[in-house]
Amino acid sequence: ALPIYVHQAAFDGDITATSLIDIAGNKIQSGSTEIASWASASASSAVNITSSSKLQCSGCAVKVEATGSTNLAGDVTSGTVELVASATLTVASSSSTTTTLTSAKLNASTVVYSGDLICSAASCKVIADASHQLTIDSAGLLKCTGSACEIDVDAPTATINGRVEATPIQAKVKISTVGSLTLQSASDIIAGDIDISSGGDLSLSANGWIKADGLGNPSEGGSGKGGTAVCPTSWTNSYEDNSGTGGGYGGEGGLSCKKPHSSCSDGTRGASYGMSSASWPIHFGSGGGNMLINAYEVANSGGKGGGRIKIVVAEKLTLSGKVTADGVPGTTQTSGNGYIGTTSWQGGGGSGGSILIDTKTLVGSGAVQANGGSSSSGSGAGSGGRIAIYIESQGTVTGSVPTVDASVTAYGGTGSSCGGAAGTIFIRHGTLGM
Repeated sequence: ALPIYVHQAAFDGDITATSLIDIAGNKIQSGSTEIASWASASASSAVNITSSSKLQCSGCAVKVEATGSTNLAGDVTSGTVELVASATLTVASSSSTTTTLTSAKLNASTVVYSGDLICSAASCKVIADASHQLTIDSAGLLKCTGSACEIDVDAPTATINGRVEATPIQAKVKISTVGSLTLQSASDIIAGDIDISSGGDLSLSANGWIKADGLGNPSEGGSGKGGTAVCPTSWTNSYEDNSGTGGGYGGEGGLSCKKPHSSCSDGTRGASYGMSSASWPIHFGSGGGNMLINAYEVANSGGKGGGRIKIVVAEKLTLSGKVTADGVPGTTQTSGNGYIGTTSWQGGGGSGGSILIDTKTLVGSGAVQANGGSSSSGSGAGSGGRIAIYIESQGTVTGSVPTVDASVTAYGGTGSSCGGAAGTIFIRHGTLGM
């Protein structure tokens, strides 16, 4: 263990430990033994870690804390990490933080984040918490890659111009502000399950993107999963190539319409589901069916379904960028078939996911879409997903349809005679609770 507690500290070299690195306050302590101490830390205390410094604690904890400011420009490699400041926490673009265990935490009155933070543990939780203001600039990256990971951003006001990303399917990103939230032109919020709430205004600039494409259910997963077209079992393997069918959600997925012989089945298209909650959609899109090559199912070749997105804004939502929960196409593979020769086959497209927006006012000509994954090579396309938008102050009668300048689509995926059905769009004057 290597705890270091100081009033003012600047680190320009490397620190390596095997159980703990703790840099903070007004004393130096190893385990429970105090080695030296100074006057109590004050608001002027600071910890500065330069770009030439590395904090390395493989599989263990790194904590950096100051009652004033913490400035990190170097790299951190650890099991868990906690960066804390009573005043300002600044992480420079030269800083790269990698954690392999359960948590990564940023906590300060003001957080200014320009570095990379990547947490790889299966259940890792990344927390960025500011009591005054949080900024993630264009070089900033908060990312988790574990199968059940989560990112939680919480501040009175926040400006994001970088990337907040949870890469596994159905992983969660939650962003919450008491006041305004600004997502600038370089912002990317990417996850399968996105929950954004603002107690003030939310502005999504042109080229800003809230994205859950292909992060819902996996291939042949979900209540509307696609299937695989099948030929008679008496046939030789050389005939048994087939494309997959599309996933369903807001409508039915498309059938496979390219077969090696008329005796082969079209497969089972993905079913529609979630109609009872079409006015408050909550489901993930379903995956397309896998393709069959030489009688063997090609795993994970069906396209993934779209994720789900919920956006609640107490005042005005300015939508100039994109909010998408699209399904994605399946993968394509070429195979020589004894009946129709060498040709390409494809997994079915995934269905679009769900998007729920509740706001007082909606302006801007951006895009809201939960489209199905397209098809080629004879596969079935995915259906559209489900979208619901509640706008409290636009329209004259509760329950009427207000004018929306943004493009709102839940198209079925395209494909020559193999397209998926359209999804559903529900737009209402009123609030989600009405």
